[in-house]
Amino acid sequence: MRLVDVTELFLRELRARGVEQTWFSGPSVQTGPLRREYDNGIEIVVPPTFGKGFAGTALTRLAYWFFETIHLLRQRRLRPDAILVRDKYWAAVVGYFVARSCGSRFLIWLSYPYPEHDTEEASFTSGWRRHLKRMRAWLGYRMLYRFAMPRADHCFVQSEQMKKDMLQWGVEPDRMTPVPMGIANRVFESFDVHTLPAQPPVVLYLGTLASVRKLEILVDAFAIVAGARPDVRFEFVGDGTVPADRRDLETRVRAAGLTDAVTFTGQLPMSTALEHVVRAAVCVSPFRLTPVLRVASPTKFIEYLALAKPTVGNRHPEHSMIAERSDGAMIVDWSPQAFADAILWCLDHPDAAREMALRGRRWVQENRLYDRLADLVHMEMQRVLSAPPKP
Repeated sequence: MRLVDVTELFLRELRARGVEQTWFSGPSVQTGPLRREYDNGIEIVVPPTFGKGFAGTALTRLAYWFFETIHLLRQRRLRPDAILVRDKYWAAVVGYFVARSCGSRFLIWLSYPYPEHDTEEASFTSGWRRHLKRMRAWLGYRMLYRFAMPRADHCFVQSEQMKKDMLQWGVEPDRMTPVPMGIANRVFESFDVHTLPAQPPVVLYLGTLASVRKLEILVDAFAIVAGARPDVRFEFVGDGTVPADRRDLETRVRAAGLTDAVTFTGQLPMSTALEHVVRAAVCVSPFRLTPVLRVASPTKFIEYLALAKPTVGNRHPEHSMIAERSDGAMIVDWSPQAFADAILWCLDHPDAAREMALRGRRWVQENRLYDRLADLVHMEMQRVLSAPPKP
């Protein structure tokens, strides 16, 4: 249960508002039996894990589906006010019938477009993996998008763009509420945003180095910036999903002649990573427009603004909306030159960039702290529970 929108929004904020909860989580990374854990007084059921390898993975997955089904069927006796299914295909179908049979409201939480993700991954894999991903995408489209979401009493989605995309599947717009990513109040308040940037100035990227993000664009942009400002340093804070992700970027850095100017920190604890952000002069948020990423709500973009950092992002539904409403970030085309020009402007106009960053921080405080988002979710849940169930 390390997903920030679960731990912050549900286990902390909604719990503080009196929402009683029981969660069925994914399997643990370590081998172990079925067990119950508790976080802030909330019961979390953890299914058994049977080790690694093909056999262990297959048994773990089968046990997960089995105990998930049993857990949902138990709700017929317990009769909760609502059953909420997050990003699950089989659970969405079973949960729908259980909710209807016991008079509970049925809610869907779609945090990520997994069917589109599997479709995209299938396009550059081969063999049995391609067929597996295609089958999983097919199930997701039909079980989650076509069956469960149009029948749900309410759906919480990741962004306004995701809400627009789900209209094609027959989900009524008044039954969807976008709940974007935010930042915890204690994180927002725990850093001194008046700390002077490090010298020489640092341009920072925080996030995954996964190849799907196409971060080569940043290396090329950094090369342009270094040509104009040899004193500037660059940091990649994070790591790839596989070792090749980082190796490919390091190769690109060497080819660009930037080895002495670019640092790869690897994966860091979040508090340490945010300390790097505080010391940076400019932060960048490249988010490629793909069917998967265009509906996302970029967390790092919000974290940059929350820490009052001059921020450069590319044109993206969420980036562009936040920049327009806050007047607190720079939005550019997807090109190395565009990123480089915006980075250089921030470095060459520190006072104006600072004012922009402070506007971004104020907008985050008013719109994206998790206590504000929790108020929105709590209000929608109360409204759904007070209305007649969907026939």
